[in-house]
Amino acid sequence: MRRQVTPIRDLLNTLLRRDTPVIQNDTRAYLQDIYDHSLRVLENVDLNRDILTSIMDAQLSVQSNRLNEVMRNMTSISTVFMMMAIITGVYGMNFKYMPELEWKYGYLFIWVVLIVVFFVGLGVATKIGWLTVNWPWERKDDLD
Repeated sequence: MRRQVTPIRDLLNTLLRRDTPVIQNDTRAYLQDIYDHSLRVLENVDLNRDILTSIMDAQLSVQSNRLNEVMRNMTSISTVFMMMAIITGVYGMNFKYMPELEWKYGYLFIWVVLIVVFFVGLGVATKIGWLTVNWPWERKDDLD
């Protein structure tokens, strides 16, 4: 729209500024009216373009914030699983002298340790704000 109206505005401006005998004074008033309308159209186009740019910037900001929240959650969960992987990695090394290997409840003990590490890691990540869980029954209003 801007590319179509700008040449018309320039042409009308040229016609109004020159003192040509071809254009009569009665016609000049009409040309001035058309020129004013073209200026208004250009101002509206510029205003709409600025509004559209602001809306696009806001949308990109919202998407970036959502992506940051997802990445923070994924990092928190992977950190918790990393702690568990370290524990299982140590017990998968096939050492001959490990105290829990000969113990009757060694297998159960490691599972309890893994579960405790998992829940403690999730609790710590939630407490410091790294992990945000939006449960369906804890509906937040969009106005908050």
